[in-house]
Amino acid sequence: PKMTTRPSIADFKRRFLLLMMVSGAVFTSIFELGAVSGSIPLTSTHFAANLAHIAASVTLTALLLRRPELFVTLAWAHAGSSFLVFLSALYNMPTDEMRFLWFYVQAGGTFLLIGTIAGWATVALSIAVVVGSRMVGWVDLSVNGLGTFCLGLACAGAMFHAFNRQAARHAADLDAAYAIIDRAAHHDGLTGLLNLTGFRSVSSELDRSAESDYQPVSVLFIDLDHFKSINDHFGHSGGDTVLVAVADAVRSAVRPADIVARIGGEEIIVLLPNAGDASAAAIAEQIRAAVEAACPQVDGRRVTVTASIGWATSERASRSIDDLVGAADAAMYRAKQAGRNRVEPSRAPVATRPRAA
Repeated sequence: PKMTTRPSIADFKRRFLLLMMVSGAVFTSIFELGAVSGSIPLTSTHFAANLAHIAASVTLTALLLRRPELFVTLAWAHAGSSFLVFLSALYNMPTDEMRFLWFYVQAGGTFLLIGTIAGWATVALSIAVVVGSRMVGWVDLSVNGLGTFCLGLACAGAMFHAFNRQAARHAADLDAAYAIIDRAAHHDGLTGLLNLTGFRSVSSELDRSAESDYQPVSVLFIDLDHFKSINDHFGHSGGDTVLVAVADAVRSAVRPADIVARIGGEEIIVLLPNAGDASAAAIAEQIRAAVEAACPQVDGRRVTVTASIGWATSERASRSIDDLVGAADAAMYRAKQAGRNRVEPSRAPVATRPRAA
């Protein structure tokens, strides 16, 4: 699972939509108050359109705060409400010679919030409305003014289009960078297994889910036998070759849903979700046999590697995975004492003790 988080584009868009809706409602309310006081001339039709837009913005804001997953639907609804109030300004406020600028705001917001296709559709619709309105005499606009409006809006659309494409590239690059960071932070660089940090992150999620569904959970604690002598004889590069081969052998012996982590040196933990005593014992034996059969080649020689494995199972949600790790570690130590290259179930946890080789 992905464990590193970063600010998402979706979160930014939700916050941006909230900002647009709240600021739009506030500024429109200021116009309404100005009309009531007589300082801003508004026709009754446009006054009513503004009230409807304020009500829509407040409603959509409340919905977005409660149901953020409805972002796209709410963004379209806000775009439609805004377009209608801008049309009202176009037809009902002929004395406002700057009212055409609202269509630029509409197009930019649509590009950023909904996407390039929706943005260009807004540009085309805005140009069609203004051109058609001038042709039928509903809007008093010179030929030069009409050309400036159409060309300016098309240029604004081209800029937002370029911005969206570049932002998408940057977002993809950022996703790739975060994936690299996530893997480096939570995986062992040698074997590709989870490291201790990654294991703790995954196990804490599993702990929480186990509390709700009460599924059995098992932990295997694996320690290679006489690994120090392998390092002493073949050097650390030879030891690394053995560790990679053992990691591959463990991966081949577990189920797809099982979680394998190298927590340090030659120690490997396997977390078995929804696995009781019988499953844990069977998988532990499969791993033991797979490790023994791996026989990696180091400096032209086949090296026989064995592992001692302890396992612990919890049928109760009250027993944490940390408790299971401790119990499995104790069982692994007993496997060492009993002759190594064997699987040992857990009994009562033992105190901290020196590790056998």
